Amino acid sequence: MSRDGWQSAKELFGLALDQPAGEREAFVEKACGDAAVRAEVLRLLRLHDASSDFLVSPMSVGAGATEGGVDPLIGRSLGGFVIVRRIGVGGMGAVYEAEQGQPRRRAAVKVLRPGVFAPRMQRRFEYESEVLAKLQHPGIAQVFAAGTFEIGGGAAPWFAMELIDGPSIQTYVKTKLPGVDRKVAMLLAVCDAVQHAHERGIIHRDLKPDNILITETSAGAPQPKVLDFGVARSIDADVQTTMQTVAGEIVGTLAYMSPEQLSGDPERIDARSDVFALGVIGYELLGGRLPHGAGRSSIAEVIRAIEQEEPPPLGACDAALCGDLEVIIAKALEKDVSRRYQSAAALAADLRHFMNNEPVSARPATAVYRFQKFARRNRALVGGVTATMLALAAGMILYAREARTARQEAEKSRYEADKATAINNFIVNDFLMKLLTAANVPEGGKRLPVAELVEKASEQIGPMFASDPLGEAAVRNEIGSIHYNLGTLDQSAAAFQRALQLWEAKLGPDHPDTLKAVNNLGQVRARQQRSADAEALYRRALEGRRRVLGPDDSYTLVTMNNLAELYRGSKRLDEAEALLRQALESQKRVHGINHKHTITTFNNLAGLLMQRDNYEEAAELHRQAHEASRATLGSDHVLTAVTGVRLGLCLQRVGRAAEAEPLLLEVATSVERTQGASHPEAINARRVLGRGYRQQKKYAEAAEQFRLALAGAEGQPDGGAAGAGKIRKELADVEGRLGGKP
Repeated sequence: MSRDGWQSAKELFGLALDQPAGEREAFVEKACGDAAVRAEVLRLLRLHDASSDFLVSPMSVGAGATEGGVDPLIGRSLGGFVIVRRIGVGGMGAVYEAEQGQPRRRAAVKVLRPGVFAPRMQRRFEYESEVLAKLQHPGIAQVFAAGTFEIGGGAAPWFAMELIDGPSIQTYVKTKLPGVDRKVAMLLAVCDAVQHAHERGIIHRDLKPDNILITETSAGAPQPKVLDFGVARSIDADVQTTMQTVAGEIVGTLAYMSPEQLSGDPERIDARSDVFALGVIGYELLGGRLPHGAGRSSIAEVIRAIEQEEPPPLGACDAALCGDLEVIIAKALEKDVSRRYQSAAALAADLRHFMNNEPVSARPATAVYRFQKFARRNRALVGGVTATMLALAAGMILYAREARTARQEAEKSRYEADKATAINNFIVNDFLMKLLTAANVPEGGKRLPVAELVEKASEQIGPMFASDPLGEAAVRNEIGSIHYNLGTLDQSAAAFQRALQLWEAKLGPDHPDTLKAVNNLGQVRARQQRSADAEALYRRALEGRRRVLGPDDSYTLVTMNNLAELYRGSKRLDEAEALLRQALESQKRVHGINHKHTITTFNNLAGLLMQRDNYEEAAELHRQAHEASRATLGSDHVLTAVTGVRLGLCLQRVGRAAEAEPLLLEVATSVERTQGASHPEAINARRVLGRGYRQQKKYAEAAEQFRLALAGAEGQPDGGAAGAGKIRKELADVEGRLGGKP
């Protein structure tokens, strides 16, 4: 059956299950005109009616009554395991509590139900014992023994495994682990157990809370135990030849299945399918609900949600879960397997980074990422507007950063959800795609500049949000940010002013969003050299944020930095230094030295101290900023390059040019490798390095660095108009010195 045919069969099967049991076949006959699809759905319905779960897991010991009459296995010994009582029964067999004499211990014994001897079912049952026997890990229920016994004239297989009489992980977490860190630690332990299985070629394929029970170690610590590898698929070649899943068969539990499992194609399933299930479990443990299909009334709707809909961010369940933990779980739940964690170990590594307050590898799928995917699919469409798209991308990056910060700081509320929806719908879906379309349509033989396209798209904001002023305010604020990054400051100011007007009218003068618009408008006025207006706006934002959010809030400290930079530009250095030192102390205390905002304040204060000729302290601050940026963002991040160049320059000012040389070479090489030789920081690094060589009278080396800087500047879109002339003068100076001129 084709992929489309299987998709139709899958959806029809889900709809059929919503019908009364006696009416399902008639429903299928009436609803489906494709004979192949109809036959497949009828086959699935017969399988559904003929079977239940594969062997109920040995849950708790409390459910042991037999179903009418005496069970003939009670009291019987299977391989030294004496059957005590039946715990549960499933479609293929039963699970018993048993006791072993040597060594003396309790066990769970799984037995194939008498009369169910279909060869394929029996192979799957036998396979579970073989799989579990390969796995030796404290987080996986251990298999003790396996064999067959005679009953009713035939041989029935059985195996004995560790009896876990604790609750499921979901029940345990709800009753005993209220804290986020303890829940994450429990999920970490499960990831380690699953990774152990993966390393031995085993994919579980049915990970869910009911298959993860909690026992306690001898020290009283909780220990999760992963059970039921009965639907596991070995990626070992020898096992694959006999245990392939039938094409089109779905094995597992729907709510925890990955999109590739729902395709029915066994070749698409690998260890990343288990990673997806771990993401679902983590979302449920932390957020208290499933990520997909909540409130759906049919199986078909749940399938559609898993395959096509993005789950709500984890922070929508609880604002305390915003930030790194939110993006970790989102990455585990990626529908695109190439963007998902590639192993349970990789997921566990990021969870450990979160627990240790270290940077995580997960990053959200931002609007920029979605735009990049669109651009790769439509190279001809966007080829003519690459430079302007970079400017737009800068605006989108600012939007993503602002959105994440807002999620971290905002209380869980309907207002915040509506605001995020309005921004997302307009910026990502409406505005960005219309912008790309317009960029490919010549008007008068010329392409429209991006700023004009932004304005054209902005014309739709008023009609679109005529009945939603708060939604309009949120979108106007983001449009203002895009114009700010494009350098179209008048349009930016107009957008921020409109956002301020709407927010202040609806939310009041002291609402955090009103104060955000005040701060943003202040930034525009500062760039427009309207210092008095900017200072008044910054002061209002700072006083309001201190009063409403507190003196140590991230937004308060951002405004403090902005005001300090305004003072610094106006040569009011004493006022600027006092504010920057106050902001830095708060940021180090609240965020730590590796936070991006702290790094920015390190740089700003160090730059001010260089203005005041305090180079020794400035060098130390620049060093701390550079080391923090390397640790947090990596060696190739542009902020690491910026801090490295500034540190190198500062070292030269205090006569330590030789110490600055390897640092600047590393920065230049990194930026050129990742961003190209025409990137401003690559050019800056080469220029500062050239000055250091000139300071040491190494004129040949200095000339080489200035030539590289000049080549980079001339490779810019405008031919380096702003800086190429100055670089030529520096190059001519050192070449003159090489020729013996004074």
